[in-house]
Amino acid sequence: MYWLAINRELTTITDLARDFVPAISQSQLLQVIESFIWRSLIEKNANYYTQRPTVMEYITEQLHHKIVIELVNKKFSLFNRLALIVTTAKDDIRATQMQLIMQPIADKLYHHFLLISALEQHILDILAEVQQLKNCLSSYGSTNLNHLCYHLKIELAPS
Repeated sequence: MYWLAINRELTTITDLARDFVPAISQSQLLQVIESFIWRSLIEKNANYYTQRPTVMEYITEQLHHKIVIELVNKKFSLFNRLALIVTTAKDDIRATQMQLIMQPIADKLYHHFLLISALEQHILDILAEVQQLKNCLSSYGSTNLNHLCYHLKIELAPS
């Protein structure tokens, strides 16, 4: 459900399966998708799938909430398994992901930390931990952190 909310448009089973970390088989994914279709949470158009708008909005809000909790607590799960901004997506989809996914996450982080300097220090602390513990962020996590730093206008020191 998170991947469909991130993709924001009709998506094939093949594309969805390719995104999953850890990997999932297309047959397993299709079973789950069919279950969601049966519950009227997902729409099917030929061999493409998407969420109903209200479902997409709800799932996106849940994603914001969970990602912020992971960032605040420095305990990463979804942050590592989902690409919050899909770099291979069309420009308009990436712009929508920035507006509807990354911006609300940044806003919630600003609200949590109250001071921009405190948020910046927290993100820099995460970066320092990542550099010490190579596996702290894996898969999509490092890319998500780079996008977040760019979005928050946090300067990254050259490696």
